[in-house]
Amino acid sequence: MGEQAPETAKARELRAKVGDERWQRLVAEARRRADVVTKVIELRDNEGLAWVEAVRVTAPELHWSTFVHWRRRYWERSGPDWERLLDERVPPEPSKIPEDVRASVRALRVAKPSINAEQAEEALKKLFGADFSISAASLRRIWADAGLAYARPQGGAEPGETVEEYHGGGGLALVLAADIETGATEGLATAVQAAGKEVADAQTVVVKPAAETVEGGRDEAGRFPPLCNETWYGARGEDGLDERLAPDAIKRHGRELRTLPTLGMRASTLRYRLLAMGLMPLLTARRGFAGLEGPAGAWLELLGGHAYMPSTLSKGLAELGLLGVNDAIWDAHAKTWVNVVQRWTADGSRWLQVVAYIDASQDPYWTHRFASSCKVSRNGRVMPGLTEAAITAGPGVPLLAVTWAGTVSLKKELVNLITRLDEAVGDSEVGRLLVIDAELGTKNLLATLSFKLERPFITVLKGKTLEAAKFEPRSEWVEYRTRDTLRELDVYFEGSRDSDSDVPKEGLALRAVEMSRPGSRKPRSTVLVTNLAREELSTTEVADAYLSRWPHQEALFRNRRNGGGMNRSHGYGGEFIKYVALETKLERSRRRVDRAERALEQATQELTALEQTTAPPAEQGQPSPGNSTTKPAKTPAKKLVAAAKSQVRSKKQALDKAKRQLAQQETMPREIFARDPGRDNIMTCLKLNMLMLVEFVLKEYFGGPRMELRTFIELLVALPVTVRRTPTRIRYQIHPNPRRPDFNVRLRHACEVINQRRLRTDDRLLVYEVLEPPGKRQ
Repeated sequence: MGEQAPETAKARELRAKVGDERWQRLVAEARRRADVVTKVIELRDNEGLAWVEAVRVTAPELHWSTFVHWRRRYWERSGPDWERLLDERVPPEPSKIPEDVRASVRALRVAKPSINAEQAEEALKKLFGADFSISAASLRRIWADAGLAYARPQGGAEPGETVEEYHGGGGLALVLAADIETGATEGLATAVQAAGKEVADAQTVVVKPAAETVEGGRDEAGRFPPLCNETWYGARGEDGLDERLAPDAIKRHGRELRTLPTLGMRASTLRYRLLAMGLMPLLTARRGFAGLEGPAGAWLELLGGHAYMPSTLSKGLAELGLLGVNDAIWDAHAKTWVNVVQRWTADGSRWLQVVAYIDASQDPYWTHRFASSCKVSRNGRVMPGLTEAAITAGPGVPLLAVTWAGTVSLKKELVNLITRLDEAVGDSEVGRLLVIDAELGTKNLLATLSFKLERPFITVLKGKTLEAAKFEPRSEWVEYRTRDTLRELDVYFEGSRDSDSDVPKEGLALRAVEMSRPGSRKPRSTVLVTNLAREELSTTEVADAYLSRWPHQEALFRNRRNGGGMNRSHGYGGEFIKYVALETKLERSRRRVDRAERALEQATQELTALEQTTAPPAEQGQPSPGNSTTKPAKTPAKKLVAAAKSQVRSKKQALDKAKRQLAQQETMPREIFARDPGRDNIMTCLKLNMLMLVEFVLKEYFGGPRMELRTFIELLVALPVTVRRTPTRIRYQIHPNPRRPDFNVRLRHACEVINQRRLRTDDRLLVYEVLEPPGKRQ
């Protein structure tokens, strides 16, 4: 069909001003308008409809004022129907670019073939003035007309783009997206600087260590001369410690805290450093930060910062310890992730939205010093170790954790930890129901939670706590799950007159749920105890809430040790403190020796008395003639003497054992080394922040697959990645895994999810994509 030639003068004038494609669009639109107007007029004339009703029937989406405008032009103008309704608006002619500007644009590309539009515009502003403006499309058009268009080589960079190839680290790029979306590490950095500045401002006096007051001080590179080191070694005491090994709480008095780089750096720089510290376990399994010396350490550049060396991160951790930001960094961590908890549990059970799990663990550390110890459950030994108590929210999100050296009173410390949790989460309902590990469920703690804190809880009774409980059945057995059964009990603990006990004199009455598995080879019951009424939490919900520890909290603990780096501690400082427990042990040993001596003396006296009263006459002691080969029968008196002699030997052995124990304890040091857990506490927070960022990647981007952290490291962190950076965009091109094509599909979907969220960092858009796998070799 040929072009529709215009008939009227206005139409011909319009045709001369527009191109062929635009004219065709104008004609098509004008004919559509003419059809609408003629149909409305026909309905008006033939059906008798009102104008508004006729418009509504013909073109429901057409506004009434628009139709009135079309109708007026249709009646008032001449010519064909469609020409009367032509859209006569013509876009203004683009302003012509002067030739001297065009020449300068061409010269810029000739001088630098890789220059892009943004860089060219900046150069032209310097040449023609700050008010000069030209669009990127005009620049590209000028270059294309002059045959200077840039053709990017295969795999090469675009104009103004920097390309970096990494042989691994693809998973770190995904974790970076999660961190930007949650703002988790940014919140930690902000809290660190705010708390650190408060500590620095409160510092009034700085007492320099003796080595730093040596004449000459540091050299130009900031290093101590040999004389300073000699002073350090000379200041060591009999315990082999000097001021460099003191706890951070003491060392901070000898440092000018206001001058620490941590307080002076930009918040974004501190954020990258903290994120690098937390991601360290994904890159190396070595102690401390030493493993970052390897090739994998270079992958930290993917985060947008530096590929930090181990010494830099160690120094940064030392500064955090000096500033004493332990509490601040944990409070910021809890405030960030409690919001995520509420989102992840919105569609779950009611109790899952309010539950928090409390557990404690003991981890060993190796030292040649006589150090504070605890019983490490994983090897069953009493040895130098660190005790950690952690609070984890419903879906397995760690909110707070505290580390102590050796053994502590968990009843007292848990109360403080719960109070801190309440302050951190604010009005959130997270933590309103506590699920406590059975090892912590003592009578005193249960009484404290019931009366002092008035906090609902669920725990399991075992050991001495179970033995001290009295039960009374309250319901029949009901089926639970596949093979288990449940029944309600009332549990009662007798009161205590001990001033240290929190159990009232009238006793402690609680509700219990007994779980049993009939028909098992070794039948045994598990008793769950709670202070919630049956109307608040049903029988099955009590069991569900406690057993949910395993898919939620215990999975977190498993990941912590299998790739999360929680089996390695940080920090080496500490101090020797008075070994208070030794005085108690010595007193007990002395009393034990006194009791053994009195017991031996009494047994000896009883033996002497027996021997005197049961001694036979002299003539009775001679053997009778003709019966010399027959052994005389042992009389009852002789049996008593033999028993008394055995008792004396037993008491003597007990005395010897008590004396050996006393002698051994008297040779023990009167001071014990207490490890400073401050730095380890900070690193625990950063590592758990990393674990939650990985969990965020799996839940939010991959759709929630169950994946161990070790699997994440091997499948994702090790993937090569190409990073392309421009002033407005950062593109992460993750190389696929040729051995898992099925997983590559899920990875592409995860990248699409991230791209839909339009994440930005430093005013640059983050773009994620998975490259096509290379072709097979022929």
